[in-house]
Amino acid sequence: MGNQTIKNRCFSHLSYEERVSIELMKNQGYSIRKIAKALSRSISSISDELNQKQVKGIYLAKKAHLKTYQRRYWSKYQCFKGLEYQSLIQDKLTLRWSPERISGYLKRQGNPISAKAIYKFCHSRYLERYLWKPKKTKHKKAAYLRDYRKFAIREPIFETGHLEVDFVVSSANTQCLLVAVDRYSRLTVVLKLENRNKETIIQTFELLKQRIRITDVITDNDIAFSCWGELEKKFGLEIFFTQPYRSWEKPLVEQTNKLIRQFIPKKTNLRLVSQRKLQQVHQFLNQTPRQCLNYLTAYEKHFILSK
Repeated sequence: MGNQTIKNRCFSHLSYEERVSIELMKNQGYSIRKIAKALSRSISSISDELNQKQVKGIYLAKKAHLKTYQRRYWSKYQCFKGLEYQSLIQDKLTLRWSPERISGYLKRQGNPISAKAIYKFCHSRYLERYLWKPKKTKHKKAAYLRDYRKFAIREPIFETGHLEVDFVVSSANTQCLLVAVDRYSRLTVVLKLENRNKETIIQTFELLKQRIRITDVITDNDIAFSCWGELEKKFGLEIFFTQPYRSWEKPLVEQTNKLIRQFIPKKTNLRLVSQRKLQQVHQFLNQTPRQCLNYLTAYEKHFILSK
């Protein structure tokens, strides 16, 4: 019986509804033991709640909840050594930096603050709205063309020039974004296209080759790349395709597309996306510290490799 009680016990913080129940049961003369049993809480939790959150000897759920919020709000004050780091962290959060990236950036600056502490800071300040939560999405099945195409075999790489390429499309019109990510330096190029026909794709690769080194490309079975043989001959590169229905074989560009969707949500009319907005996307993708690059930015990593 004792084991069953421990198994069903809740170890989370008291909710406002539970505090209202505590106030009602206390006013009705319930003992601490009976309140704890009714809420499946430990006796010590209820005792501490009543002793610490009373105001002039009276327990009120509304005031107790407010005192808890104030205690959480100031809980990380000493950790961040003043308002300087608090404002810096909030500024980086508004730029959509993750707590891990902020922590890595501060460590490079000589200020070791853990990502766990930053997460606690977010929860204590109710800043969870700045924390990116990936949503589960259903991917449409790619059109598989049997034309002797080469399928990707992912191997370790130690140089730039190996790209993953994909499209961000719109249901409103034919315009789209071509996203190219270097697998080694993580340098990303996003180009706006009027359509995905053969001539546009060839012109786009001419522009892409001027901006980033290309040795080979991994992409999915989009019909836009049915001219892959002509691209290989014209630009002297190799194009590999993922297996049908296996978009996870190009995970880097898939994750990049999710990050782009923070700036350009689904169902956005891409015709209305300005160059200024694309510049904002480039700045976020290429000038934000990355954990996989030891908290260097993609620009910094690319610059080091190009020396």
